[in-house]
Amino acid sequence: MSLDPDEPAVRVTLTSIYAELGGLKSEVAALVAQLGPHVILTKEKQAEYEKRLENHGDRLGSLEGRITRLEAAQRPRAPWYAVTGAIVGILTGAGALIALIGMLGRIAEITTP
Repeated sequence: MSLDPDEPAVRVTLTSIYAELGGLKSEVAALVAQLGPHVILTKEKQAEYEKRLENHGDRLGSLEGRITRLEAAQRPRAPWYAVTGAIVGILTGAGALIALIGMLGRIAEITTP
C-alpha cells in the first residue's frame, strides 16, 4: 500500500491523541463531580423507599391479623324471616303442648270412676 499524494489522508499523532484523552479525562472528572451529590441523594431516597416498603409490609401483616380476628369474631346472622319463623314455631309447639295436656286431663276425668 503506497500513499498517493493526490488522495486525501488523515494523520493522527500521538500528541493529538494524548491531548484529546486529557480533555476527555477532565470532562469525565467534571461529570463525576456534578453527579456525586445526585448519586448520594438517589441512594438516600432509595434507602427511604426501602424503609417505607418495609413499614408497609409490617402494617399489612398487622392488618391481615386484625381482619382474621374480626372475621373469626363475626357470627353469621340469620335472616329476619328465619328468626320470626322459629319464634312462631316455638309458640305453636307450646300451644299444642298445653292443648295436649288439657285433652289428657279431660280424658283422665272421663276414664276415672
